[in-house]
Amino acid sequence: MLKVPSYFLQALILQKMTMNSKPLSNIQQELLNLYEMDIDEKDLLHIKDYLAQFFLQKAIDEADKIWYVKNYSNELMDEWLLSS
Repeated sequence: MLKVPSYFLQALILQKMTMNSKPLSNIQQELLNLYEMDIDEKDLLHIKDYLAQFFLQKAIDEADKIWYVKNYSNELMDEWLLSS
């Protein structure tokens, strides 16, 4: 895995902050910290999988809220599919 020097990352951070005049988010800062570590490819895959599962669950939770608020049902979805 390519190891990026921390001074290079610091320069990128400063460039981003001056270009956008918007500070990095907390998740951006944490992910940049990972660049300083030499993470094994297997661990990197686990991190990617964890992030994907995390955001998938958030999307499912939001969809569930919409279904509840709008009183959707499987029967309604079947009707929509048949009427298309």
